[in-house]
Amino acid sequence: MAATTQLHVDLTALTEKARLGPAGFDIGLGLLHVSPVGVVTGALVTAGAALIPDADHHSATIAYSLPPVSNAMCGGIGAAAGGHRHGTHSVIGIAAFTGVAWLAGLWAMHTDWFGQVGIGAGILSVLLAAFAAKALKIIPDSMRKSPWVVGLALGAFIALFAPQEEGWFPLATGLGSSCTSSGTCSPPAG
Repeated sequence: MAATTQLHVDLTALTEKARLGPAGFDIGLGLLHVSPVGVVTGALVTAGAALIPDADHHSATIAYSLPPVSNAMCGGIGAAAGGHRHGTHSVIGIAAFTGVAWLAGLWAMHTDWFGQVGIGAGILSVLLAAFAAKALKIIPDSMRKSPWVVGLALGAFIALFAPQEEGWFPLATGLGSSCTSSGTCSPPAG
């Protein structure tokens, strides 16, 4: 939220009586104009994208998030990347993930009921939401079909209600994947 939005905190109720201090202050950089729904969708995508670099290992937590799709995907990414912590944990990996997100973000259509529908962002968000839910242990291992339900529901939500700006999806994906690659936000269960 701090990078994309800006929130004004009004302190006039406190500072008027004391006649001391500022009337308010702003929090955040305000790089993008994003609605509250956009902040939520961006946070979900960023959380899932933080786990993408670990898709290069067939035994990673995310490999078991949406079986059999995630198993096959992690095996393929691992083979293409040259093994664990090689290609996906690099600037090239971050660029590749961000590029895929950018292309997916372009796949959209306009509908009369929902306006702009982000089909590509919604489809990729199914995986990203399941990655985050699995790594954060939101869904117990005994509920094998639940990640699909959660992923599909959040993917539909993101497709229908995501921000209208084209750059939000690659920005959230790039931010998340770069956190793990740099080690600053790497989840312990990744």
